[in-house]
Amino acid sequence: MRSQIQSVKFSDTPISGIPHYHNCHQLLFVTKGHSTILLNSKEFLLSSGEILLLSRFEQHSIQDASPDYQRFILKLEPQMQYAQQPRLFSILFNRPKNFNNVIAVGDDFENISGVFRQLIAERQNAHIMNETMIDLLLHQLMIYIYRPM
Repeated sequence: MRSQIQSVKFSDTPISGIPHYHNCHQLLFVTKGHSTILLNSKEFLLSSGEILLLSRFEQHSIQDASPDYQRFILKLEPQMQYAQQPRLFSILFNRPKNFNNVIAVGDDFENISGVFRQLIAERQNAHIMNETMIDLLLHQLMIYIYRPM
């Protein structure tokens, strides 16, 4: 089984405000601070405890980040297979017209942070069945994201 995750990391480095897009789906989970996001000609404030969901080729720029801006960044393969759980991954592929790309995680902040840390650890170590564990963690993360919607 091949992981659907292209990359996952934690970052506290400064960012550039250059408009760009990715040839993958991206989830950005802010753990501290805030930033202003320009996405699809709309401006969003992205704060600690919120996740930004970006589909493949969605042009965006991140600007005016606070000095303490920290986040997890997860990039998912553009051709990822989601046939087994289409409802979970629909927020990346099939969105309603007025979809809000920013989701507040509320009480699940620590759980989601933990899943991101586990994903990073699994990707860094070649444990037995780590691809299966990564798949399970990805599904767990998507459930946490989907529930508040």
